[in-house]
Amino acid sequence: MESVGGEKGVYLLVLEAYGPGEVGRLGVLDFDGWYVYVGSALGSGGLKRLQRHFDYRKRTDAPVRWHIDVLLGAGALRGALSGVTGERVECRLAEALGSSLTPAFKGFGSSDCGCATHLFGAPSYEGALEEGWKVMRGLGLEPRVVP
Repeated sequence: MESVGGEKGVYLLVLEAYGPGEVGRLGVLDFDGWYVYVGSALGSGGLKRLQRHFDYRKRTDAPVRWHIDVLLGAGALRGALSGVTGERVECRLAEALGSSLTPAFKGFGSSDCGCATHLFGAPSYEGALEEGWKVMRGLGLEPRVVP
């Protein structure tokens, strides 16, 4: 993965997952297809957080800390988009995606905010990237594809 340094920002993960996964208080969810997950990286490591997501399945000792860890364990991370910003735009990004993609599971990835979800169903890998690109640009971000 191309290094993104310590830049802060937001990101969209594009995942493909099938089958059940137990997601904390949300219970067992049945994943079935393509998904886009909205995350933020405003902490000290910034967008280096993306590397953790890409490496998650390679680690046998990887702890399950967040909802996304369950989805990463149940599926495959196929790609990502990142946008550099110091502003808290994660929820605005999720809201905008909700107007073009289908909300997947209520409460997924949004237990620390008021959003309905931060996970959306997508028609395909290409469709996920296209919608993500449009939404990020609409918020004034310059999306970068992360392989």
